[in-house]
Amino acid sequence: MVNFHQIYYQLQSSGMFEYLLPFLLIFIIIFSVLEKTFILGVKKTEMQPNPTPPPAHIEVKYPKTDMNMVFSLVLSLIVIANTEIVGIINNYVSKMGLVMVLALVCMLAVGLLSGSHQNLPLTAAAIIAILAAMWSLVPYQYGSMFGFSNWFYIGTDTYVAFTGLALVVGLIYYVRKSSTSGF
Repeated sequence: MVNFHQIYYQLQSSGMFEYLLPFLLIFIIIFSVLEKTFILGVKKTEMQPNPTPPPAHIEVKYPKTDMNMVFSLVLSLIVIANTEIVGIINNYVSKMGLVMVLALVCMLAVGLLSGSHQNLPLTAAAIIAILAAMWSLVPYQYGSMFGFSNWFYIGTDTYVAFTGLALVVGLIYYVRKSSTSGF
């Protein structure tokens, strides 16, 4: 009988996780950007009635989907042919997935402890996003590729200490900031 581990191993050994998923990710991102921005042109434009006045008609543009698809396919295949780029994409996406899960857990904890809706300042959110992106772009074998040296490498013990300290400081800050909480 086939179990989940055998199916997963078969997909992994066939290259689905290393080549097919990054290909699909690159293809979808490029195709959606081309469809939304009309970079390769507009197939047709038509005027449709607007249900809310003052403008009587709205101009609707239709992208050249066939050209966008071919361009996205070719560019995705060119990127996937370079195995170093595939490795960078796999490392980046897996680390950013972890960062997103951690951010969601932190938002849930802050939401449970704050009592009222407090918004994180935009500068703090930007700093956190930049640090998370830098951390995800510095994997073991590609550290010097982006100009980062090994000083930015965070070991397991340092990571645990900084994460714990940041969580404690962040929770204390938000609990003290919201004076209307139920505590």
